[in-house]
Amino acid sequence: MAGPVQHRREFILFRMRLGTKVVVGVAGLPSCDTVCSVGLKAVCHACRGNTKQYLLFFYKDLGWTQSWLMHPLIAGPVGAPAGLVYAAKLILLGGNVMKLTTQVIDNLRTCSLLRPVLLAAAVLIGCSVQAQTPQDFSKVQIITHKLAEGIYYLEGSGGNIGVSVGEDGVFLIDDQYAPLSEKIIAAVRALSDKPIRFIFNTHHHGDHTGGNEILGKGGAVIIAQENVRTRLASGFTGNDLKKALTAEQKQGLPMITFVDAVDFHLNGHEIHTFHVAPAHTDGDSVVVFKDANLIHTGDVFRTTSYPRADAMANGSVLGILESYKTLLAISDDKTVFLPGHGVPSKRSDVQAQLAMLNTIRDRIAAGIKAGKSLEQVQAGKPTAEFDAAWSAGNANAGNDLVAVFFNELAVKK
Repeated sequence: MAGPVQHRREFILFRMRLGTKVVVGVAGLPSCDTVCSVGLKAVCHACRGNTKQYLLFFYKDLGWTQSWLMHPLIAGPVGAPAGLVYAAKLILLGGNVMKLTTQVIDNLRTCSLLRPVLLAAAVLIGCSVQAQTPQDFSKVQIITHKLAEGIYYLEGSGGNIGVSVGEDGVFLIDDQYAPLSEKIIAAVRALSDKPIRFIFNTHHHGDHTGGNEILGKGGAVIIAQENVRTRLASGFTGNDLKKALTAEQKQGLPMITFVDAVDFHLNGHEIHTFHVAPAHTDGDSVVVFKDANLIHTGDVFRTTSYPRADAMANGSVLGILESYKTLLAISDDKTVFLPGHGVPSKRSDVQAQLAMLNTIRDRIAAGIKAGKSLEQVQAGKPTAEFDAAWSAGNANAGNDLVAVFFNELAVKK
């Protein structure tokens, strides 16, 4: 039989309930290696001898040996276990399959690979998935803001870039998207004629690491928590870590990695960086300028929307709450927080967000304890009074957050 048409890409969005565990994820063709929201590894294989392209999943991490088949050409399973709650078909015409399978579920709505998408169904754990017009980076302006003496942040498109300048050179925290690198370099040059010596990645997402390759090629040394390097490398190789990287790809990877923490002594500052437990992703790091009483939080904390946990990178909304507690423990009323997205904030802003999220969590937990389903909890609108301020124009943001909380809390039950 003839093989599948290579320019037609298909994905299955699935949600399963296995006992007390809820498993969600994205499965792609021809094959992928995806980490689900509860930390399970789902390995999917395309049956090359069958043009129907069944997907075969094994949940070995659960000790569950039964396998099942999903037919990718229909919005439903073939021979699936009773635990399968929902499956939707996503068809992508063109693009990079492996790159999409490593994207955040939360970011599927803005992923540039979704431009030519035909969506056959649009529900995944209660979240909406939408295609948006790709951004025109030529219109993005890089705006420089001063935070303290020798410390700035660059606002553009993507995560806020922290900048330290001084006699030791330039130290950057994140670098946004690759098409903006020339503008970012120009903004840095307006602050210092010293070389960009170091780039610290707070996590692996492309809106924070997209400039790695260009800046790395220019001589900057990239540093990150070890999971960041692993995830960036897997993005280059379609999750095949045995596959050799090109010289250009290597330039975009962190050269120096750490497990728990690393300190920098640069430009007269004592800079302490440390890894937090899985929160936005499993590679999140916080950067603390001790003498300046300034903290770059990466995407662990943001002021533009509800927090987002990357389920496919072992992210956890409950972990985000724990990270907020850590931020509060290492700060005081004079600390300035630079969020991954948004504006410089005070300790009281972090406290207010934590109080809001605790309220939402407790309401959802009460619903679970009462035996309510996700749909019933969502119908109770536990985020109602907060949606106007934190939905960022997304009418489904509240339900999305409820779904993430629900799935994590249901596993813990």
